[in-house]
Amino acid sequence: MVSHVRLNRLKRKQELLKQRQREQEEKFRQMCRNARVEERNLAKEIEAEQYAVLIKQLKSTGFPVHNITLLVGMALKAKQILDGDEEQKTRTIDEYTRLYQDFVEKQRQQEAARAATSAESPGTYPPYPGEVTE
Repeated sequence: MVSHVRLNRLKRKQELLKQRQREQEEKFRQMCRNARVEERNLAKEIEAEQYAVLIKQLKSTGFPVHNITLLVGMALKAKQILDGDEEQKTRTIDEYTRLYQDFVEKQRQQEAARAATSAESPGTYPPYPGEVTE
């Protein structure tokens, strides 16, 4: 009789452990689902922010961002060049990189000039069109 009672207790304890394990597994699955949803949302936010930065940079160049036909056409032409001959691709990338570096340098010079001007005169000035503020 004593061993039968002990056996029942052990079985009950085993069942409780299995139940706890199932509950923990379900919590873990829910945490994984929540993490995946959060990761997808974060990826969407990052993409939206990247597009915002891109548009802001395009606007700062004076490019007519409202002209979607022109923008897409230029992107398609650039893609054709980049998908073509390897030598042409290298030259194009080098040229685009140089143009971008020149653009960034001009923006920095303008920012430095504004900072010097604002230090000389009181008041604050709005950021320049190409500035990306956090």
